[in-house]
Amino acid sequence: MASDDAAQWREAMDAELLSHERNGTWTLVPRGTANRTIGCRWVFAKKRDQHGRVVRYKARLVAKGFKQKYGIDFFETYSPVANMNSIRVVVSVCAAYEYRMEQLDADTAFLNSELKDRVYMEVPFGIENARDYQCQLNKAIYGLKQAASAWNKTIHRVFLGNGFKSCGADQCVYVKRSKNGFIYVCLYVDDMIIAAKTSEDIREVKDALKNALKMKELGPAKFIVGMEIDHDMTAGTLKIKQTRYIDDVVERFGQENAKPVDNPCAAGLKLSKTQSPGTDAEQNAMRSKPYRSLIGCLLYITTCTRPDIA
Repeated sequence: MASDDAAQWREAMDAELLSHERNGTWTLVPRGTANRTIGCRWVFAKKRDQHGRVVRYKARLVAKGFKQKYGIDFFETYSPVANMNSIRVVVSVCAAYEYRMEQLDADTAFLNSELKDRVYMEVPFGIENARDYQCQLNKAIYGLKQAASAWNKTIHRVFLGNGFKSCGADQCVYVKRSKNGFIYVCLYVDDMIIAAKTSEDIREVKDALKNALKMKELGPAKFIVGMEIDHDMTAGTLKIKQTRYIDDVVERFGQENAKPVDNPCAAGLKLSKTQSPGTDAEQNAMRSKPYRSLIGCLLYITTCTRPDIA
């Protein structure tokens, strides 16, 4: 590694491989055991807090799931996540009824899931003296087509086993009644918000989840799926915003020096098909413009915190 952060990345890789070893993610079998073997690769990312500060170097081992074949080494792939409307509803309940809200993250979530399909993978870089072996996967490692589905089924069973019910309108919102009121959990892949009237109720849920799976406590809910949460129980206020995400979008699309406007276009402007790129040169030039990516980012901001820009 030639990066300035090479030492941190190497440490992150070692931690990832150690977690796989402790987890029993795979079993080394002699090369040639399986006719079909998929590859793997390392993906590196810096995890940041709500202020954009680097808090963790993360190295994740990912299987090359695009090499899998349906009906041979994977079948089901669907995995739901909590709808943003549902998350906002739960946040609103916390504001209205003075509920507490804390966050929990499943540590190497997919690796908690047993893999029913028989899948073989090449030995990853970083493991020495294993050239004559391949990995028979026991757990749903990241990158597999069925990994998210396997994880969702696993965590769903855990919630049901601890007295929660899945909401009919959103299967990734779980509800349970306690002596103090209701307990809500919003699940977004491996990230979850727990909302309850008392700290005791939240602690009970955390302990139940940690007894079943590897979990990481993140304290009061501050940041989930690009949305910042500012909950001041003393003042009785709760705000949601996307300052960091919006700043990132502005920088990504080179609009740092753009002047704010009240309307996206001049009043009375009429667009027509004749204004579309006509020549090959114009069409090629427009292909390099990330128009759909920009619209997708704006729609996400609209859905989460800024309906006024719709």
